[in-house]
Amino acid sequence: MPKYSKRWTPEETALLKKLYNSTSVRELAARMGRTKASVQMKANMLRISNKNLRWNSQEIAYMRRWYGKRSPAEIAAVLGRTHKAVIARTQFIEGVQLRVPRWSAKEKMYLKRHYAHQKLSAIAAALGRTVRSVHGQARAMNIPLLRRIFTRADDAYIKRWYLKKHASVIAARLHRTAGAVRTHAKNLGIKKNKKRFL
Repeated sequence: MPKYSKRWTPEETALLKKLYNSTSVRELAARMGRTKASVQMKANMLRISNKNLRWNSQEIAYMRRWYGKRSPAEIAAVLGRTHKAVIARTQFIEGVQLRVPRWSAKEKMYLKRHYAHQKLSAIAAALGRTVRSVHGQARAMNIPLLRRIFTRADDAYIKRWYLKKHASVIAARLHRTAGAVRTHAKNLGIKKNKKRFL
């Protein structure tokens, strides 16, 4: 019987309640012989949460004051949170302004210098921006997408998945546009049946 279909025993439930606040989901899943999704789902059903993941009033106040004035990366560093956690939390804090800080001259210079050679995810991480923000700023600065060369790894990924996945899914994985993926797949001699993905 698959792990995800096993019923939770009273002993497992008690152990989950006892350790969830002090043990990672990965460790609990390994210890119980379950998937991480199973552990998280059971914790949600029991309405228990990891206290280490909760946002306290001071953190929320800091977010209300500085989000939109400082980059998410700067806020994350101060609060000891991840960049993604800061951005995700904005959806649940009333009064937080969701405007993104303007791009500085230094950031624009970095983008212009590295856009042709680095993946968008790497540039985004270096600047504390989202991939979407980096892509949008590159377009606003008229930095040509064609300068970004597809690597051998990119080629291998496209050859493996282009006939099985939608171009937009592959584009998200490679941090490119769907149009760029379609064009490159055509250059690689890969064609798909359009009706399959309508």
